[in-house]
Order: sequence, then structure tokens, then C-alpha cells
Amino acid sequence: MKNTFLKRFNRYGSLITLVLITVFSQVSYAQSIKGISLTMKTGPFDDINQGLGLTAGIQMSANTERTVYSVDYLGLSEIAINRDPAEKYKQVALMIGRFKDTGKIRFTYQGGVGIIQGNDRTDVISKHFDPNGDSWYDSFKYESEDFTSISFSGSFSIHYMPTKWFSIGGDLQTSISSRKILYMPMLSVSFGMIRE
Repeated sequence: MKNTFLKRFNRYGSLITLVLITVFSQVSYAQSIKGISLTMKTGPFDDINQGLGLTAGIQMSANTERTVYSVDYLGLSEIAINRDPAEKYKQVALMIGRFKDTGKIRFTYQGGVGIIQGNDRTDVISKHFDPNGDSWYDSFKYESEDFTSISFSGSFSIHYMPTKWFSIGGDLQTSISSRKILYMPMLSVSFGMIRE
């Protein structure tokens, strides 16, 4: 099962890498890059089907005059109380969007596609035994299954840019796939060539 998962992830990863190379090579030939930045973000997430959790991620962005191209990675972990194992997801997405600067404030909206993979907890409960043979330590856990799915991502952000090399702000991001519908309000900090 793990081998099948890796094959699927490698296939999707290769597809995203090919699209990424194509998009960024077209950007460099067609338009001049005005800025490149690295954004770190964190915050809670809500899974419409399950519950709450925490997310953290990074985003690499390149922008032209008004268009922004991004590669986004998110790691998400459910806060599971009395529901073991906790669901965990990873997502990689390619996004394209537009931005508008108003003084030192930047508004950005983006959309794109990606891959989300993780584990989905089922309703089936199984008994797990203590490997040391202490029967009083037996526990019950939900069974889970691994999944990989194409996702559609959207993002809206507002950032304050005190300098041209640094910005801080908030993002509202969504991820919609056949397995999960997630939304994430996050605090974010960016470094790089933010503005001219």
C-alpha cells in the first residue's frame, strides 16, 4: 500500500514540477520579474467534514507588474481529542493571481491547482495490543486510510509592507478536493524583493 502511495505521489509530483517549470519559464521570457519573496505562514484550519487543526507552510512567489505566481506548501494536523489517529495532510499547490498596492498595503488574490495527501480516519474501531503483553494497556483506535487527491486552492491576503524587503499580514486560504474541504486563516511574514 505504501509503495502504491509513493508511485501516485511521484506521478502527481512530476506533473506539478513540469507545470511549474513551464509557467516560470514563460514568465521569465514574456515579462520581467519585479519581485521574488518567501512567505512563512501559520494558523488554524477547519475541515468541514471533521474538525479543527493547525497549519504551517511556506510559499515562494515571483511577481511581474501586477501578476503573482506562487508555489505553496502546507502541512496540516488535526487537533484530535479522543479520536486516534489524528488526521494529517500535506498540500503542494501552484497558484497564479493578481495584486494591488495601495501605499504600503498590498491586496493579493490567487487561485490554482495542487495535490493534497494524507490520512482519512474511518468509523471502524480496532483494538491495539500492548507489545509488552500488559493487557491493561490495550487501546482502541480508529482505522485510517491514506489518500492522494487533486485539489483546487484559493487565497486572499492583505499585507503591510514597512520596507521593500519585508511584509507582514494575514491570509485566508481554501483547499477543495474530493476528500477534503479546508479553509485556513493564517498570519504570514514575507522576506525578499517585496516591492520596488
